Amino acid sequence: TGWKLSTTSAAGALMRWLELASPDARACDTATLLDWAKSGFAWMDVANKAELLATVEHAVRGGNVAEGWEPLFEALSDVRADAKSRAFANRHLRALRKLAAAPRGRQPLPVFFEWLATALGGNGMQDALRSDRVGAKLCDVLDRLAAVAHEASVSERTTKKRGQGGARFSYAEWRGFVSETLENETVRDADIDSPVVFTSLAGASLHEFDAVVVVGADAAHFPAVGADTLFLTPGLRAELGLLHRAAEERQQLATLAVVLANAKSALVTWQTRRGGEPNAPAAAIERLMQLNRMANPIAPRAPLRIPFVWPVHVVDATPVARPAPSAPLLLPSEISASKANWFVSCPYRFFARAMLKLAPLDEVNEEAEKRDYGEVVHRILERFHRETKLRDDASPGFEEDDAERERCLAEISEDVFAPLVFGNGDYLAWHARWMPLVPAYIAWWRSWRASGWRFEAAELSRRTHLEYGDGARLGLVGRLDRVDRDMQNDRRVAILDYKARSKANLKKELAEPGEDVQLPFYRMLMFDALDAEALYLSVDVEHVVPVGLEGHSLDALTEAVGTRLTSDYARLAAGAAMPANGIDAVCKHCDARGLCRKGAWVDSGSS
Repeated sequence: TGWKLSTTSAAGALMRWLELASPDARACDTATLLDWAKSGFAWMDVANKAELLATVEHAVRGGNVAEGWEPLFEALSDVRADAKSRAFANRHLRALRKLAAAPRGRQPLPVFFEWLATALGGNGMQDALRSDRVGAKLCDVLDRLAAVAHEASVSERTTKKRGQGGARFSYAEWRGFVSETLENETVRDADIDSPVVFTSLAGASLHEFDAVVVVGADAAHFPAVGADTLFLTPGLRAELGLLHRAAEERQQLATLAVVLANAKSALVTWQTRRGGEPNAPAAAIERLMQLNRMANPIAPRAPLRIPFVWPVHVVDATPVARPAPSAPLLLPSEISASKANWFVSCPYRFFARAMLKLAPLDEVNEEAEKRDYGEVVHRILERFHRETKLRDDASPGFEEDDAERERCLAEISEDVFAPLVFGNGDYLAWHARWMPLVPAYIAWWRSWRASGWRFEAAELSRRTHLEYGDGARLGLVGRLDRVDRDMQNDRRVAILDYKARSKANLKKELAEPGEDVQLPFYRMLMFDALDAEALYLSVDVEHVVPVGLEGHSLDALTEAVGTRLTSDYARLAAGAAMPANGIDAVCKHCDARGLCRKGAWVDSGSS
């Protein structure tokens, strides 16, 4: 009987395109765009489609773009790709945006079909569909619909009075019409030549087969009779001359008997257990088996009920050893604080992420998560301190007015949140979480300034290096959230890293010196300061609290971390192995867990 045309990949690609297209020239659902672009019918006229698709997908995921052409173009300008690839993708996306601009307002049907023909020719789908067996059938259906729509439009115009318009439809109505047509059309592959016929019980009657397989002959599925409804009762069936349930069952039983009688051999199957409970065969099949037992009480020629037994295959186990690769030629020439933390937490994680550069693609999330909230807090505080520094320089004394500072921070917060809330209502919850912290932040800022600190810089990019081995250099790079300077000592600085996390959580991370190397790493980046503090600034639900190293010297720890880094790099450059030795708390969130296959090792019980 074939398949519904709507279930084919060709029709799926067409419907994705019709969903991507919109009368609103600004609208673009990026999930639909990627779904369409990954089909075997999209952009088939592009020689290097794989490169184009990769650039577009990295832009969508890296920029967390859920919808809109303009946000997609902005993300494309920031994607990590060479200028040639960005320009190539930008050119094709802008051409696609023009093709995806569907007719606006209510239009005659031929207008939509003319637009579709132009769009399919421009986006590479037309030739790809025509060269595909099922795609050609789809094109024939579209051509037939377009011809009928054109004839109806011409006939309507000739029968109407001059100046009176014909029937008009919206884009959504026309798309629904096309979808319904594809649902009702079927396509059958004429090249399939098989002696096996898959048909219904009624379709099998009066046909002769070498063998018949009856599938699903349990009591729940045979006889297949619809249940009576509230309105279609047995009495009403009799009055309307319809078959009642008993007659329908007798008719199906008679049909089954004819099919089995005409077949040279028959196999009846059913699922003997469902949901852990025994599942009985249909009563008619049970009667046939009982009749066979009665007719052959001594030596039946062949059993009618044959239990199915799954074949057993014995496979020799191949033990998996804990991975410990060595790749001195892949050592990166520079690392950031996060990469240094990877190495400390698990050398194999550093190998997979920093050396093999394996990383999962970012997921496009339409919800505003805590990470997004943290980025908003960074933007608000960076802008606040830059503006207040300028205002204090222009008008000394501003920084001493708490009420004015609080009002300024609140205004900046509202200004930053406004477009975010307009685009995504999830930011309302984060707005409600942040605004009560404004007075708390100003109170902390007052006490911080009272101890002699003044804001110096925000989002400060720094770079330095360490030497290891025989004069080799390891570059250290990073971006510091904020640097403050001591007004009494120009060579003394404070490095602050904003964290939207609780004080207890941050103190737990810093409890073991050297396990979290972020603060010592930042201290190494500020090598030109004679004296420095490095703190996490916890901007939590109710409090703004600095969290630093307790009972440990930052400079001593920084020296120890630097020595360990150079020593480890020297060993790696000499060919040392990088074993997978992360603890469960690290492996739980590690992207390389499936690569190292922890849990399948021969020594999986060891640490």
